[in-house]
Amino acid sequence: MEFLHPLHINERNIIESIAEALSSSIAYHELFHSLQRIILNKLKEDLTIKDRNYLLDILNKRNNREIQASAFEIAIYYLEEGFNNAEVYETINDNIFMCREYIEEVNEPKDGKYLNEYIPYNLGFCYGGIIVAKYKSSLAENIQDIIKDLIYLDEKRVIDTIKLYGDNLKDNLKRRLYG
Repeated sequence: MEFLHPLHINERNIIESIAEALSSSIAYHELFHSLQRIILNKLKEDLTIKDRNYLLDILNKRNNREIQASAFEIAIYYLEEGFNNAEVYETINDNIFMCREYIEEVNEPKDGKYLNEYIPYNLGFCYGGIIVAKYKSSLAENIQDIIKDLIYLDEKRVIDTIKLYGDNLKDNLKRRLYG
């Protein structure tokens, strides 16, 4: 699955611009893993934290941690780069359509074999796109809500959200095209 990413081409050249975008994305991803480790340590120490067992269950699963970090990576990349225009949101919507197709195809046979597992990074990228589409220019103002949402994020909720958001996009597109 390939995602479309907007990219600023800086004064230097395209290679340096791509390298800069990739290193920023990796830094955002790893930053969220650091936050997860802090939360996990706090959850292990403090037995009185609300939803402690539920959060431990989510955060102790590697796939969930990768989904969360990848979603954060996408949301912060868009926030940091200042992408806030119709073309960017069109790219996000295209990505969400691809995400919808991805989750529908993942359990269909391909060459006689089934792909039974979702790749957590892809699911995270999909959810990150949904965050950008939902908050648009108010990403910065809602960063605390976004982080709280991501900490409670698990694989099932991501898949359900992608399906629901994909349905909404299709309905909105039909209304725009056919009135």
